[in-house]
Amino acid sequence: MANITVLTSQDEIFDTLKRRLDEGYTKDEISVISKNKLNLGSIASTDMTVQSTSGTFSDRIARLLTGEDGEQAVLLQYDLSDTERQILKRELLNGNIVVLADKHDISRKEFKDEYETKKDKHDKEYEI
Repeated sequence: MANITVLTSQDEIFDTLKRRLDEGYTKDEISVISKNKLNLGSIASTDMTVQSTSGTFSDRIARLLTGEDGEQAVLLQYDLSDTERQILKRELLNGNIVVLADKHDISRKEFKDEYETKKDKHDKEYEI
């Protein structure tokens, strides 16, 4: 289940991110979502996801043609209930910022170890 925080100001983002990292979330388990693009240069160079629901110009044109909702499209990427999506969509439309933190089912180390094991097994099966 995602740890959801709704912020009313961009000034609160860094404190919230620090709190999530202190709670044991890794950078790739944290997402920052806003209606408009945020200028967070120091975060953009990390594994954290920073998304705006307005998207790029071509995203907006495509949504206009298909009738798709930008907030809904972004929120569907996360494991949220319909009620949570509706509430967060309303928050985003009101100009608030959403920070989602969600633990992965498998850690990066476990994934890497599993990958290496499978790779080694696969390489040995086909040795000539």
